[in-house]
Amino acid sequence: MNKSALALMSSLPERSEKRCLNCESLIHGRFCQVCGQENSDHHLGFWQMVKHFIFDIFHFDGKFFSTLKKLFTRPGSVSKEFIEGKRVSNLDPVKMYVFTSAIFFLLFFKLYQPNVKTSTATEKTPVASHVTAGSATNRSFVNGFDIAPYASLEAFDSAQNKLPANQKLGGIKRLIIRKAVYLHTHYGFDGYALAMAFINDFIHRLPQAMFVTLPLFALLLKLLYARRKQWLYFEHGIFSIHIFVTGFTCILLSLLFQRLSGWMGIPFIGSLQVLPVLALMLYLYLAMRLFYGQSWGKTLLKCLLLLFSGAFVLASVIVVFAFISLIYL
Repeated sequence: MNKSALALMSSLPERSEKRCLNCESLIHGRFCQVCGQENSDHHLGFWQMVKHFIFDIFHFDGKFFSTLKKLFTRPGSVSKEFIEGKRVSNLDPVKMYVFTSAIFFLLFFKLYQPNVKTSTATEKTPVASHVTAGSATNRSFVNGFDIAPYASLEAFDSAQNKLPANQKLGGIKRLIIRKAVYLHTHYGFDGYALAMAFINDFIHRLPQAMFVTLPLFALLLKLLYARRKQWLYFEHGIFSIHIFVTGFTCILLSLLFQRLSGWMGIPFIGSLQVLPVLALMLYLYLAMRLFYGQSWGKTLLKCLLLLFSGAFVLASVIVVFAFISLIYL
């Protein structure tokens, strides 16, 4: 048993009672042979709880950094070890993805959050309330319908309800006009404020977009290696998780190079942002070569196909989420 496993076992005191609290089976050792639950005592004093809390943090951090180091120094090895059953020494792939993506998007939002002060100020003062029906220059027509006279959605709905049934808007056209009225009352004719609001909403949907892209990326690998029957979708999924974790790290480095160039005023630093992206492509090739064990030529061909098809899938997912952002503005 490795050192990390022994350390984990000693983090909590063992119960003197040898009957499992979960399944009530007789226990021989520290873990239940039936359900696998640890026979540990969770009734801790204050200092014991603090000690356990600190241990868990450093134990997680230790596994995270050791796994991350192995990911970069030996491409494909962490995925291969996991599939082979060597899972104690490395951090669980799902936990690795969640932790890495959380750190990545936290820094991304901090460094690249768009300035939405203009849109916020516009939201607080609807411009449509100052537009008169007779002002031709301030009119805004959507599908031939003038939305300028309406100061709010309530005003629009009220006006529609007063019309005869044959004059009311209906179906998709009504939905489009209501959305146009909403955008007009919040952003008016200020295209910049509207664009900033859209970008802000879209950027905060990127974690969801990447989460959706991950299983699609694994599906592409499944199709590329369809003739290798020993590789199930699960194995491709584990490999994809580790590729995405590496990708988050490389993209973050690229963004940091770009940001440092602006902070320091040195254009040369900004030109370095392409290096992590190129390194990621090389990394993908080396990882596929080790994990799937095919020849250099076959791996190169499949890597190129994966890059092109993956770029198309990512672009498609981004378009879908951009459309969702537009709908929910």
